[in-house]
Amino acid sequence: MDDSTTTAESHFSPPSPEALDALLTDYSVTELVGQGGMGAVYRGVQLKLDRDVAIKVLPKTFGADLNFAARFEGEAKAMAKLTHNNIVSVFDYGETTDGELLFFCMEFVEGTDLHHIIHTAETSVAHKMSYLGQICDALAYAHANGIVHRDIKPENILIDKTGMVKVADFGLAKVDHASVDSGIELGTPDYMAPEVFDPTVEIDQRADIFSMGVLTYETLTKKLPSSESPLTSALGFDIRFDALIAKAMATDPANRFQIIQELKDAFREIAQTPAPAKKSATPAKKAARKKLVISTTRRATPPIPAPKSNPTGVIILILLSLVVIIGLVMAVVNNANKPEEPVKPKSSGPFIPKLP
Repeated sequence: MDDSTTTAESHFSPPSPEALDALLTDYSVTELVGQGGMGAVYRGVQLKLDRDVAIKVLPKTFGADLNFAARFEGEAKAMAKLTHNNIVSVFDYGETTDGELLFFCMEFVEGTDLHHIIHTAETSVAHKMSYLGQICDALAYAHANGIVHRDIKPENILIDKTGMVKVADFGLAKVDHASVDSGIELGTPDYMAPEVFDPTVEIDQRADIFSMGVLTYETLTKKLPSSESPLTSALGFDIRFDALIAKAMATDPANRFQIIQELKDAFREIAQTPAPAKKSATPAKKAARKKLVISTTRRATPPIPAPKSNPTGVIILILLSLVVIIGLVMAVVNNANKPEEPVKPKSSGPFIPKLP
C-alpha cells in the first residue's frame, strides 16, 4: 500500500515506527511500509485480536481545510461499512494519544500492488483484464454506497497471493474546494479527471471512471497516456481498447461511461468475444481468402460431364446400318426366286392291325 498522493505544499513528516507505537495504545507498530505528502502507512498488530493490520496516519489539518478532522470521522464510518471482497476492510479509526495525528486501522494484504505487476512482471492480457474487472466491481459497490475513491492509481490496487484485487484508500482523497484553493492537491495529477481541478464542478463517480481509463492504458502499455502516446492497437492490443480508453478519458464527463458497470461491460465484451478482423489485410490476402471460399464451395459433388461428340464414329455407325439393311433386302429377294417344293403327306405313324 503506497501513499504517494501529491501535494503542492507538504510539511508532513511521519513519525518513526517506534514513535508511533508509543502513540497507539491498542497496536504494536512494526515497520513503515509507505509514505507520501498526505500521510504514511505502517504495518502492525491489533493487540486485542492478534491480527496483522495496516495503519495509515494523517495530520489533523491540511492547509485551510480546518474541518478535515470532522470529515475524516464521517469518511471513516462510511468506509467501515464497505464490505466487499475487492475492498480493503477498515477495522478502526481514531487519533493518536497526543492528538496530533488521525489514523485508520485496515486489513493488511499480503502480496503486491498493481504498480509492481505492471512494471516488473510479465503478465498476460487475460490476467490484466481480470484485475481491471475486479477494480470495476469494487468501484461499483462503493459508488452504490455513495463513496467516490478519487485516487485510483496502481499503488492503491493491492493484489494478494491468490490474485484477488483489494482496492485501498477509499474516500481518503475527498476534500472540499477550500483545500484545492489553498494550494493543497489531494490525489495524483496523472490520474485525476480535469473537473477535479475546477472548484465549480461537483465531483461524482465519473472522476473514478476517468482514472480507470488512465489505469487501463498504463496496465496494458506500462506507460502513462499523453497527447503523444500511440494507440494501444498500434502496440498490438485489441483495437477495441482504443475506443474504450478514449471514452473513459473524455474531457467532458457527459461523454464518458456514466457508470462503472458500463466500463466493465466493455471489458467483458473484449475478453469474451473475438477481436474484429484487422483492416490492414492486403488485396492479395483478400483475394486468397475469396479463392479459398470458391474452391471450398466447388468440393460438392460435381455434375457428370456430357460425352463429347465424335464425327468419325457417327459415319461408321451409318455405314454399318446400311450394310445390315442391304443384307436383309438381298435375303428377301433370294427366298422369292426359289422353286416350290412338293407338299409331303403327313405321316399317320406305323400300321397297327385291328383285332376281329
